[in-house]
Amino acid sequence: MAGSDVPAVTAHTSGLKGLHRVAIDGRRPVLDELGESSYPYRVIEYAYTWREPKADSLTASFLTCLRWGSGQDIIRVHGHLPCSTPKGLRICGER
Repeated sequence: MAGSDVPAVTAHTSGLKGLHRVAIDGRRPVLDELGESSYPYRVIEYAYTWREPKADSLTASFLTCLRWGSGQDIIRVHGHLPCSTPKGLRICGER
């Protein structure tokens, strides 16, 4: 996933004292502008395994779901950008 916790911060800033979005050089994070704005911070989440998981394992199924399956919709619903989308591939490839 490319992005950071912009959705989490947005959802929780109204209820938690001291939690704020941070502007960097006067630019504020806007999820819809990720990859197009000049906001200089983002995080890519990686999934690691000890070895290639067996094809019929729960781990393999989970990783497949994240990369290509309905997991893409889940990632988007929670306000993140999947790396396997055209826009995500470009952004994730910059790292």
